Amino acid sequence: MMLMMMMMMHIRNIPIIISTSFFRSFLYIDDEMGSKSTANGVLRQSGGSLRCYPYASGTVSRKEDVKEEVVRLGVELSLSVAESMFLLCDDVGTMLWFCYKLWKYTLPPSDLVSEKLLRVIHYVYSNDIKPKNGAYLAGGSSVQWELIRTTWKDFTDGIIILHRLVSVLRRKDCSFDDRLLSSAITKYKQQVLKKLEDKLRSAKHVSEGNGFARDTMESNISDLWKSLFEQEAGQATHRVTRSRILSDLFQPILDESWHSDIPTLPVYSPYILGTDFAKQEMRKEVVGLGVELSLYVAESMFLLCDDIRGMLLFCFKLWRDVKRDLKPCSPVVERLLRVMHHVYSKNIKPKNEVYQISGKSAQWELVRSSLESFDTGIRDVHNLVLILEEQGSWADGREFTSRVEEALKKIEEKLRCARHVSEMNGFVRDAMESDIEDLWETLFDKETEEAWSLKVTREEILSDLFHPILSESGKDFARQDLEEESVRLGVEVSLYVAESMFLLCDDIHSMLRFCWNIWRDVKKDLKPGSPVGDRLLGVMHYVYAMHIKPKNGVYEIGGKSVQWELTRNTWESSDAGIRDLDKLVSFVRLQGSCANGREFTSRIQESLKKVEEKLICAKDVSEANGFVRDVMESNILGLWETLFDKETEEAAWTRGVMRDGILKDLFQPLLREEAAKH
Repeated sequence: MMLMMMMMMHIRNIPIIISTSFFRSFLYIDDEMGSKSTANGVLRQSGGSLRCYPYASGTVSRKEDVKEEVVRLGVELSLSVAESMFLLCDDVGTMLWFCYKLWKYTLPPSDLVSEKLLRVIHYVYSNDIKPKNGAYLAGGSSVQWELIRTTWKDFTDGIIILHRLVSVLRRKDCSFDDRLLSSAITKYKQQVLKKLEDKLRSAKHVSEGNGFARDTMESNISDLWKSLFEQEAGQATHRVTRSRILSDLFQPILDESWHSDIPTLPVYSPYILGTDFAKQEMRKEVVGLGVELSLYVAESMFLLCDDIRGMLLFCFKLWRDVKRDLKPCSPVVERLLRVMHHVYSKNIKPKNEVYQISGKSAQWELVRSSLESFDTGIRDVHNLVLILEEQGSWADGREFTSRVEEALKKIEEKLRCARHVSEMNGFVRDAMESDIEDLWETLFDKETEEAWSLKVTREEILSDLFHPILSESGKDFARQDLEEESVRLGVEVSLYVAESMFLLCDDIHSMLRFCWNIWRDVKKDLKPGSPVGDRLLGVMHYVYAMHIKPKNGVYEIGGKSVQWELTRNTWESSDAGIRDLDKLVSFVRLQGSCANGREFTSRIQESLKKVEEKLICAKDVSEANGFVRDVMESNILGLWETLFDKETEEAAWTRGVMRDGILKDLFQPLLREEAAKH
């Protein structure tokens, strides 16, 4: 009676956990099936919890199409189960134990997919395999068991993934991402159904010899699956009906011990629609978008190659503009630069390194009109990378992919009319695509990033790529690059100072004390009149005067901000970043080695990373207090963009009168407080 008792055990339903914040999200089953052992040594998944995938993009009509496709997948999987049963029917005991383990220990038996699977198994057994006299030889082993054992993981993966697909599509209060489902279905066909087909093909003559007729079987099995998404399909099979099926199906193996190999067969959580599936698929999609953008950049370069100077100016402008918009060392900008260098050095660069200075490409206006779309696409690919690397909320991921695709569409519409020109100039998309994919496929591989920096420095690429146009005016490109990066780092340092001020604005005394400590350390560590120190002072004064300063000039004394300890813990990293930034600026002004300059930029970025790690836990507080990074960044950039402009320095920042006025307005409340004490 052991088997019957196991059948009657309590079956847990999968709990449904839907957060309202994910209303527009896409569901998945997070099984985390650590393959738990049962009393009989059988490995079975634990009940998963129903959560949500991001990116809702599916339509009602598309959902119906996907449902039909999933029903078809269920039929295909069932046909493979049926074929396996015919292969094992030379030993009915082995066949029944295989079916029992597959039904009972892959999913909870009450699951809808399990119910359909049970009915398929019962139909095949009762109509085609069940001995007429109800007797069979016990204790043997099927000749085909070793083959079927190799299909075990394919079957369990197929059942679990099918369950995930059905769970998504049966939810009425959650939308779905049709791209993600389409990807899952494609992978299901390739990684589950195709593998089963390949493995079972070697014994097809055996299954057919035993009576397996696929066409006849398919029609009947389709009838069992077609109600999968009908309203009543959500109810479990009536207990009486299920008990009758179980009794009829597994009666022959009651009171028998397990087939020797079957109890040890494990059940694992498959990748498709699992915990990391959405993220990994989005990563692949981002890489694909990067490749597409790069191919259009390459095509534009071939369009402009009748005037190499114009082509290099296009590349320079595109690279410079996106570098200004994005964070230093963006992996997207890095790949864009390497794509341009690859295309130029391998396909366009003159062999004698001589080109005409005068002239203008016939396609210049056409390509120039696409620059805005290029900028938009590159920025949004960068934003997608940030979302995926920081492991934050992916709710806006599909919004960015849609915007990149819209930008690509606009570029395609502009360049299409001159495609014959680019192809005549040597642009071969298929050949180019393979090389560009190699540059992008490691987008999320940090080890590759580090290896790249060791193999070929950015300065070497920049020098080789842009030297012809920058040498015309005697510009030192590497120095210019460091100047722009210094400005960008100054803005980043300032933004964290501003964010800290907003965190402390619940007690203005604490906020001003924070600013005073920064200014005091700046004066102590930096030379008098340091352009970095003066700009930080200007930033603090701007933030205070424009956003925080009380209208009546009155504030409470003696309090302490709730966020004081948090911001105080950032001082050391902030000071280190400011000191290194001052050294970098002095270094660039003295026209030092760019290689040494990179040492400073790396240290500054490390300091910024430490500050960010501390402040991120209170980001909701700073934003609630009024900190809007994008708006603040634009205004702060205005203070830093003249960092290497000597005329501006002489006209404004070196005036002691201006500095004294800022100090008086910013720290007057603290000075009054000190005066009152004495």
